[in-house]
Amino acid sequence: MISLIIPTIGTGPKNYFESTIKNATQTSSQVVNEILVIDNSHNDDFSIYAQNFINSFNDQRFNIVKTPEMLSMANNWNYALQQTSNPWHLYLHDDDLLNLDIFNNIQVSSLKDVGFISFDFDILNEGSLKRVHRSSGINGILQNTPKFVSTIFSTKYLNEIGGWKDEAGHALDLLAFVKLEKLYSSDHISQSLGQYRLHDENASSKKKRAKGYGNGLPYVISECFKVIEEPKERKELLFHLTSFTYPNDTFLKRSFNFIFRLFGFNAWFK
Repeated sequence: MISLIIPTIGTGPKNYFESTIKNATQTSSQVVNEILVIDNSHNDDFSIYAQNFINSFNDQRFNIVKTPEMLSMANNWNYALQQTSNPWHLYLHDDDLLNLDIFNNIQVSSLKDVGFISFDFDILNEGSLKRVHRSSGINGILQNTPKFVSTIFSTKYLNEIGGWKDEAGHALDLLAFVKLEKLYSSDHISQSLGQYRLHDENASSKKKRAKGYGNGLPYVISECFKVIEEPKERKELLFHLTSFTYPNDTFLKRSFNFIFRLFGFNAWFK
């Protein structure tokens, strides 16, 4: 079975939260047997509102869990990870939606024994949808870098790599994907599993993405290099990270290239 994990800090638009909860109630009980709402808000008003709204659906699969203290994003997800014993789980952010016609027809028993299974996804932006079949990956390392709403994780293998790393900043997902891919492989299914909502308040807005990736860059490189040994693959990772962190800064990319050449890592660039 698959657990749906909905982490929330209660600061997003309520209409998005309500849409996500309603969407979760419409998942098949043959696929999802528990829906964990991880309340990291520590705001009594939000907690009461969320409890009342969720209870109105009378869906026994829901379990609202309050974190013991205000946790960082990574630690909140790790706390959520420890709440489920299901072999598979999906993080449904409190502003995203599942495509139910696809999700409810997943044959859980047929899923491959891999680190994660990615799907296509839609970008939901002000009411319009854009299909993404495979987001840009990293040559030789990742086929693609999926969104959470389009990824089913192996609970066992995610625990084995130590879960989510706070030190990685907003690149914590990339770090986990690289480790899971290198250690346990992955699978991709060319169907759109969910709708990733794009708006200014989420972590993937351009400004937040660049800042978050930059903060975790040294740690991510160090950890990824533990499972990436090929020089060409290391080079691909470095340029992916700088391109993602500073997408419009050609001078910085060239400087990055020059610095690594200067310090003798010429083999990485052959």
